[in-house]
Amino acid sequence: MKFLFILIASFFLMLTILKAQVVDVDIKEVVDVEATTIDFDSTVQDGEPFKVKVELQNIGSIGYKARVRLDILDQDDLIFTGWSDEKYFFPGNQKIYDLYWYPLDIEGELKALIIIYYANEMKKVKLVKFDVKAPEKSPENVFKILDFRAYDDEVEFLLKTNKTVENAIIIPSGYPTGWIFEQVKVDELESGNVKIVNLKYDPSLWKETSIMFNIISEDGKYHASEPFTMKRENSFWSNVYKTIHNLRVILNF
Repeated sequence: MKFLFILIASFFLMLTILKAQVVDVDIKEVVDVEATTIDFDSTVQDGEPFKVKVELQNIGSIGYKARVRLDILDQDDLIFTGWSDEKYFFPGNQKIYDLYWYPLDIEGELKALIIIYYANEMKKVKLVKFDVKAPEKSPENVFKILDFRAYDDEVEFLLKTNKTVENAIIIPSGYPTGWIFEQVKVDELESGNVKIVNLKYDPSLWKETSIMFNIISEDGKYHASEPFTMKRENSFWSNVYKTIHNLRVILNF
C-alpha cells in the first residue's frame, strides 16, 4: 500500500514538473513591406517615357499580394496615376516593379509619388523630383490598335506596328478616379505582325467611360495615343472575340 502511494505521488510530481517546463510561445503576425531600391529618371528627354523601378521586400511574417502606384504631380496638381501588376509575396520575398509615364505636351520640374498597396494597407514610400525636357523631334507613330474589347476585369486588343519595336509600353490614362488600370510592357513587336495585348483593371464601381491608351517605345522613338470607350462584352461574346483574336494572330491579319 505504501509502495502504491509513493508511485502515485511520483506520477503527479512528474506531471507538475513537465507542466512547469512548457513555455507558452505566442508568435505575433507582422504585416510589413520595405522598398529596398527605388531608381528613377532624374531627367526625361528625347521623347522617352519617365521610368521608376521599385524593388519591394516582404519583411513581415505573413504572405500577401502587393502592387505599386505612381502619381505624377505638377506643383500640387495630380495629373496622372499609374498602376503596376499585382504580385504574390511570401515572407522574405523580393520583387521588382517597373512603372512608366509619358510626358505628352508638358515640360519642366515635376514630382513623382511612389505608393505601395499591400495586404489591404497603403504606404507612401517616396516623393521625388524630376525634369522633363521637350524632345527635339516628335516620335514616329508606327502603332495601331485593332479590335478593342473590354471584359469584366481586363481589356484586350490587337497591337500592330509597321516597324520592329523592342520594349513597347502600353500606358492607360484618363480613367475614372478610384479605378485600377495596370500597365503592360511588350518585349518585342515584329513589323507587320499583330500581337494580343491584355491589360487588367479593377473598376471598383463600373461605368461606361472613355480611356486613352498610350503606346511608347522605351527608347522614345515611337509613340501613339488612341482613345477607346469602355463597353463591357457579355461572357458569351467575350469567348467568341478571344477566339477571333487568337485566329487573327495565327493567320496574321
